[in-house]
Amino acid sequence: MYLIDSNIFIEAKNRYYAFDLVPSFWTFLDTAFAGTDVRSIDMVYAELANGTDELADWVKARQSSSVFLDVSDTATQGVYGTIVNALNASTNYKSPGIAHFLSGADPWIVAKAKVINATVVTHELYDPACKKRVPLGNVCHDQGVPFINTFDFLRTRGITF
Repeated sequence: MYLIDSNIFIEAKNRYYAFDLVPSFWTFLDTAFAGTDVRSIDMVYAELANGTDELADWVKARQSSSVFLDVSDTATQGVYGTIVNALNASTNYKSPGIAHFLSGADPWIVAKAKVINATVVTHELYDPACKKRVPLGNVCHDQGVPFINTFDFLRTRGITF
């Protein structure tokens, strides 16, 4: 099972898989979402649907599907609480960085991934030296949640364009 982070969609749209350049990437995502092992979460939906561009339109067109998993279940809420407590008890990060991390979808995607034993697909890396912000890769690492980037995700699926 894979959960796709916001930055995968955003980077794809803005850079190497723009809708007009590589429409097959977006077709691949639709095909992957039609199966049972590739999803995202409702918090990612909220972040992306808030825009006014082609990506927001693409995401909104998939709102009623099963693509964006709910994070309000008890298990996910519990893991989220564990993440919050661990970050607040940590001396590794500055308070503004923790607050920023907790304000978005990142802690929720880690929590949901842990609950459903999924791999997070993200461009964020593990950076133990980072102190000003909380990298998603660090929280994945600390929670024992595997994570990979777009290219490795495509390779695991055997996708070429």
